[in-house]
Parts: sequence; structure tokens; C-alpha cells
Amino acid sequence: MSSFNSLEKNLIKNRLWPAVLTFVLYFLYHVAALTIGITSNTQIYYRREIVNYMLGGDGFEFIAPLVAAILAMSGFYYLDSSKQLDFFMSEPYTKRQRFFALTFQNFAIFILSYVITVIFGLLIASGFSLNGFAAAAETGFLRALVLFAGYYFLAVLAVMLTGNIGFAICAFIILSIYELLLKECIVGLEVSYLKTIAGNDSINLFTVPYWYYIKNGGKSLISGTVLALVFSVLSYIAYIKRKTEAAGKTVVFKWLKNTIKFLSVFLCVLMAELVGGEINRNNIYSAVILTVVTALVVGCVMEICFERKFKALFKHFYITIIGMICAVLILASVKYDWYGYDSWVPKTEDVSYAAFYSSVDMSNDAYITKNGAVSREY
Repeated sequence: MSSFNSLEKNLIKNRLWPAVLTFVLYFLYHVAALTIGITSNTQIYYRREIVNYMLGGDGFEFIAPLVAAILAMSGFYYLDSSKQLDFFMSEPYTKRQRFFALTFQNFAIFILSYVITVIFGLLIASGFSLNGFAAAAETGFLRALVLFAGYYFLAVLAVMLTGNIGFAICAFIILSIYELLLKECIVGLEVSYLKTIAGNDSINLFTVPYWYYIKNGGKSLISGTVLALVFSVLSYIAYIKRKTEAAGKTVVFKWLKNTIKFLSVFLCVLMAELVGGEINRNNIYSAVILTVVTALVVGCVMEICFERKFKALFKHFYITIIGMICAVLILASVKYDWYGYDSWVPKTEDVSYAAFYSSVDMSNDAYITKNGAVSREY
């Protein structure tokens, strides 16, 4: 325990600026912005809505992911520098102790900054006779804490998988939005090629912490906590497995390069076809050229980034081919309706009502119920 406390005191010397930045960001949001919002409205109803919105966790919560990334990357920055790594490794602390000490310290910075500024915000609201928001503030804190935890460990994982801060930032952004981009691409392709689909507003995400923050009005805290725990385990394993000579490399683990390359080619080909299809959807030759060019460019760029040598642009070329083929199979399955979405016809006894939509005049939309009654919307 004394060794852990000694490590905490040693680490806190380098944590001053992230702590100050975190406090300032939440002070600007919970205190300054809240005060401006209250004073700019004279009606008590709107004032209460503003307080509940900003302290109850329903506001535009961009601060937690930003703070999580800053705290994680500034805490583990030493892993990307051989000199810094040698210095820290010479200290009488284990890797395990350093990981948990940094994590504990970063969570303490976030919690203290959030709670103190929220208390200030509640006092300001009370000064304007706006009371009764303590419960909402507690809920907002729990939601923000789960959101912070998810993005913090995701940022730590990004640092552990890369060898310098630039690639760590890129990895953090990509890990945060990859699943969303992939699913939006697939839905976009379905809307473009399938005649009987108008879109899908119920996309479910599993690897995006912000999804659990907004899902069901913020009531998916348990699912968000589970995701944060998964990221924490993965980041800790990557931290333990990471070797000291990995500092400065683009990707720390060799086996991960081909995985990243495949996923990049796969997604970029789908995105290119989605955008290009809007321009010329029926020209098969332009679609083939677009697919091949996109796959080649992305695959070559990824290899140059990995090896930092222009000569390596065609290295592991088979991964590019595999990624392109998998993307083409997805495209073909949607374009030619392999899973029978357009051709599916329900059984008569399963039909409860039918709807007719007119793209020319939406006022003529008609609905026919099972008993034959007809209703219209105007």
C-alpha cells in the first residue's frame, strides 16, 4: 500500500495540466454555460428545463470522451518514448502498479472535476430559486461516469496498440466510429438498391460507448458498464503484452496489421460504392473500377504507414484482395437481393394492415386494415 501511495505522489507531478484542463472544461459547462442559459431566459419553465438538461445528463456531452482521451494518452505517453520508458522502468514499481495507479488517478481527476462543478451549478440554480435537481444531477453523473469509463479504456487500448501519439489518436477515432460507419454504409446500400426498404432507424451498436449513453434515454447504464469493463480487460492485456521495443512503431503487434488492413479495405470499398453508386448506379464497369482502385489505394497506403517505406506498398497484397472480395460479396448480396428482402411476401393470415405511399403526393397515403376498412392521411 505504501508503494502504491508513493507511486501516486510521483505520478501526480505530471498530471497537473490534464487535471486543470478537465476542471476548466466542466466549469465552463456546468457553471459558466449554465449561468448564461439561466440569465438569458426570464420564464421559470425554460430556466428549469435548462438546469435539468445541463445537469441531468441530457446535454451535448462531448466533454467526457474528450477528457477521457486526454487523460488516457497523457498518462501513458511514456510508452511511446524509449528514453521516457527507460526512466519509468528504472523506478521500483511494477507495470501492474503503474497501470492501476494511473487509472485510479485519472478517474479521480474526472470525478472530482465533475462533482465539484455540478455542486457549483446546483448552488447557482438555487440562487435563482431553481431547486429540486439533486436527483437529476446524480443520474447525470452516473451516465457521464459510464461514458467516461468506456472512452477512457478505449483510448488506453488505442495507445497500447500503437507506437506513437499520432497513430494513437487516429486509432481512438477509428475504434470509436468504425461500427457506426459500417452499419450506416450497409443501411445506405440497402436503401439505394432495395425497392421495398425506406431506411432503418433502429440501428443497434455494441462497441460505441456513446450509444449506451443516449439509448433508452440513458437507461442502458449496465450495458455501458459491461462495455467499459470489456475495454478495460483488453487494454490491460495489451499493456502487459506490449514489449518495451514497441515504442515508436506504427502498430505494436504484428498480427494486428493484417486485421487493420482488411477492415480498412473492407469499409472503404463499401463507402466508395455507396458514394459512387449515387452518381452512376447502373454502370457496372465504373463500379468495378471504383472498387479495384479504392482497394488498391487503401491497401498500399496502409502498408506504407505500417512499414514507413514506400517499397512496402504491395506487401501482404493478398489481404487487400480478401478485403475487396468480402466487400464485393456484401455489395452483390444487397444489389441482387440474395437474402430475398424485396421478393418476400407474407402469408395472408399474418397481414393486419397494408399501407400505400405515393412519392408524388404524400397527402394521398392510404391504409387498409384487415377487415377492409380504408383510412387516409391528409
